Amino acid sequence: MPIAAVINGNTYAVHSDHLNTPRRLSNEASQPAWQWRYSAFGEEEPTTAAKRFSGPETVPSTGATGISEVKFNLRYPGQYTDAESGLFYNGFRTYIPTVGRYTQSDPIGLAGGWNRFGYVDANPLNYADPSGLLKVCAFPGGCVDFNPPPYMGPDNPYPLGSSGYVTPPNLPSWTESPRPSPLDATIPGLIVDLCRGISDRIFSGGKGNVPSNVGPGPYAGDWVPVGDTARPTKEEQQRINDIGNRSGCHTCGTPESGTKSSNWIGDHQDPTKLNPEGKPQRYYPQCQNCSNEQGGRLRWLPRQ
Repeated sequence: MPIAAVINGNTYAVHSDHLNTPRRLSNEASQPAWQWRYSAFGEEEPTTAAKRFSGPETVPSTGATGISEVKFNLRYPGQYTDAESGLFYNGFRTYIPTVGRYTQSDPIGLAGGWNRFGYVDANPLNYADPSGLLKVCAFPGGCVDFNPPPYMGPDNPYPLGSSGYVTPPNLPSWTESPRPSPLDATIPGLIVDLCRGISDRIFSGGKGNVPSNVGPGPYAGDWVPVGDTARPTKEEQQRINDIGNRSGCHTCGTPESGTKSSNWIGDHQDPTKLNPEGKPQRYYPQCQNCSNEQGGRLRWLPRQ
C-alpha cells in the first residue's frame, strides 16, 4: 500500500490499518479528505470531506465544503474497485463486496481453503488475500487458524494450523518445538481423506497402486540424506531449507513453503509407508499443500 497518493494534482497521505487497507486520506493541511469505514466485507462506500462525509443516499444533501473531491480506488490489499460494476479486481479473481465472495472458484482448489468462493474464510479482520489465491495472516505473531487444511499425512509431522498464511521466519522451528493442534484429524478432514483414498483405489484397479503425485517431482534437484531420527535434525532442516529456497517445492515448484515457520517440509523419498525394507531415504523440500495432498493419498494405501 502506498504511503501517499497524488490525485488531480493534490498530494494526500494514505492511512492504512493493520491489514494494510487504506482507511483515510488526508490532504497537505492534515485535513481528512477521504475515508472508507469498516464493514463486514468491504461493502461500505467511501465518503469524502467534500460532501461532509455523507453517503450518496443521504437525503437531503448535507452540502459541500471547500475541500477538494477525492476518488481513491484501492480497497483490501491487492484489490482495485471498478465503479461501473461495483466489483473489486483481486489478482486472479474478482471479489463481490456486497456478499463477501468471489465470482470465480479458487484456481488452486481446496489448497486455498474449504470454501472455494469464500473470502479469507469469512475473517477479514485477521486475514487478507492480495492475490486472490490464498489468505495471508496480518499479524506478525501469527493467527489462530479455525479452518486448517483438511488432512495431514505420515510424512507431514507439522501441525495443521501451520498452513494457509504467512508469518515471519524468526519463529521457533516446528521441528524443534512441535505443537499438536486440537484441530488435527477433524471429521471433515477424515471424510476428504476417505473420498480421496477410495478414488485412488478405484482408478488404480483396486490394487492400491502408488498415486501419480508420489515420488521425486518434476522440480526435484538436490536432496539431503535421511538420518537416524524420525524428523530432520536442526542441521538437516537447514540444508532442506537452503535447497527449497533455491529450487522451490520438488512437486509443484512453488517458491513458498506455506508453513508458519517458513521451514520447508522434508519429504521422504521413497515414502516411509512404501519402504518396508528400510532402504536409505532422501529428503526433498516440499511445500505444505503438496505434503498434505500426498499424505492424504498415501494414508489409504496398503502398507507394502
